[in-house]
Amino acid sequence: MADSQQKDENNDEVIQKQKLKLKNLQSNLEKAESELVKSKQKLGEVINIVMETGQTDLVDQIYSVMGRGN
Repeated sequence: MADSQQKDENNDEVIQKQKLKLKNLQSNLEKAESELVKSKQKLGEVINIVMETGQTDLVDQIYSVMGRGN
């Protein structure tokens, strides 16, 4: 019985550690998602400025780098 109780306690400890790791990973993912959105917004702003100034060659180059083609 003592072995079984010890195993249960060890399993509970492992589960708690895994839950904490999961929480940390979810938090890191949320931060990364937020940073990605900010980066995309900044890129959109840059592209808009370039387009507004009529620099079509630069717009084409930006889209080419982004993998969208012309």
